[in-house]
Amino acid sequence: ISEFISKSTERRDINWDQIFHDTSKPLVCDVGSGMGATLINFSVWANRANGDGDESIPRDDTLQKAWSQCNYAGADLNQAMVNFGNGIIPSRDIFAQRMGRVHFFCLSAEDFLTRLRSYPGGVSMIMINFPSPYRLDGAGNSQLPSKHSNQFMVTKKVLTLIAELLYGNSKRERERGGGIFLFQT
Repeated sequence: ISEFISKSTERRDINWDQIFHDTSKPLVCDVGSGMGATLINFSVWANRANGDGDESIPRDDTLQKAWSQCNYAGADLNQAMVNFGNGIIPSRDIFAQRMGRVHFFCLSAEDFLTRLRSYPGGVSMIMINFPSPYRLDGAGNSQLPSKHSNQFMVTKKVLTLIAELLYGNSKRERERGGGIFLFQT
């Protein structure tokens, strides 16, 4: 990640132009992306669903997104998972369309969302898939954070950042119509 992060500021901005071929494309993001399977599959499905591959993939798109016209960014705290996701991207020539369109970062949810503010093409969709659930007092998985812990990914601050990214504070951003927040648990 260090090669894409500017060292000129304390918060260190992401050098989007070094990561994506076309930063005018809207960004689809996965917070807590793990190995990156969701974003990698979206990026490949996008081309197939548009007639560039397997005809067995349905063309009906409930979310009505031009998937092939998007860039994809994910973040996870596990560096090994991030390395795996970034390692899969260039691994097969058949999926060369992912190059310059998909990237993963080892960042916390809050840091990732804060840095997304500088992405030139805007954020059109943010996903959070299966974040850690609360642990019940005296029952369940003892490895999960307690109710009063600050170790949960989804916090009021994270939700505020998502709302700002998708719906914005400026008139221009509100006129754009906002984006999609997909939350699964």
